[in-house]
Amino acid sequence: EFLSGFNIELGEALNDFVKDFYVPITGQLQSVEGNKDILSFVRKKKLKIGLVSNSPFPADWHRDEMKRFGIFDFFDYTVFSSEFGLRKPEASIFYDCLNNLGVVAHEAIHVGDRPSEDIAGANNIGITSVLIRRADRNPSPKPEPDRTINNLKELLSL
Repeated sequence: EFLSGFNIELGEALNDFVKDFYVPITGQLQSVEGNKDILSFVRKKKLKIGLVSNSPFPADWHRDEMKRFGIFDFFDYTVFSSEFGLRKPEASIFYDCLNNLGVVAHEAIHVGDRPSEDIAGANNIGITSVLIRRADRNPSPKPEPDRTINNLKELLSL
């Protein structure tokens, strides 16, 4: 869209460029320790699991990564800003996930590591917010989350 404003049309060349840019990124992705244990625990509780993610890359690429790591089937619904057209903390992307899960905001928990996107977005619509503390991203989180954890395993005690 940006380039077309300057009458620059790249067509398929743009897709090739984005794919080439993404390859080194996907090669660096790693599975988060304990993620399958947490997802299994939530699934056994018969709770629904959704994913709301900001990304400039096509949603199907992320879903393929989730499949590669063996976690895709745990999720009842996934939404990525690249397909939705709006990014967190915009309320409508959260509502899209809630509506597709059949869950209301006050019954949901949103876990994220970016205060300005994850915590602000959840707080703004009444979702309980849980911040995964990452020293490199949020040493003093603002806005304040409802809960703070240091790793996913701590979710088991919530």
